[in-house]
Amino acid sequence: MTGVQTCALPIYPRPETKRIFEQIAEAEANGDNKRKSELKQNNLYYFTPCVNVFSQRRYSDINFFTGIAVLDFDHIDNANELKQFIFNDYKFIIACWLSPSKKGVKALVKIPIVESIEEFKDYYRGISNIFDGFDGFDGTNKNCVLPLFQSYDTDLMYRSNPETFTDKKTE
Repeated sequence: MTGVQTCALPIYPRPETKRIFEQIAEAEANGDNKRKSELKQNNLYYFTPCVNVFSQRRYSDINFFTGIAVLDFDHIDNANELKQFIFNDYKFIIACWLSPSKKGVKALVKIPIVESIEEFKDYYRGISNIFDGFDGFDGTNKNCVLPLFQSYDTDLMYRSNPETFTDKKTE
């Protein structure tokens, strides 16, 4: 498949970070979402792939939009199969990987670089129109300043030339 790649060299996190990922997976398995959230927030790095901000993760601090939207699927038993399915079926997916709990999927979607929060939300409504019916889809990423926590998936899937998602939906 042209332009589709997986990471050839696994990059392993430090042992203490691997232990955090294990604890997150345990919390997920036990249905302890509070503990899972605390572990992520207190121990993992996060990014804001949708925007560049001046100082804080808030709308008023957005410097510019990046042309990326985040997909998030939570609390699913077939995460690896879902990861492969959405990556293979939707050519606008830049990268796709398992979440820190291994019971979810994260993905980056290529969208046009927008000029406003409302325009970003228009694209996200278009994305949600496709994925709302999928188990575990979390539409909160319409908020472009939400953090995306680091994860570890040796089978991360990515493509170097994704299509651009262009289906905007207004309210």
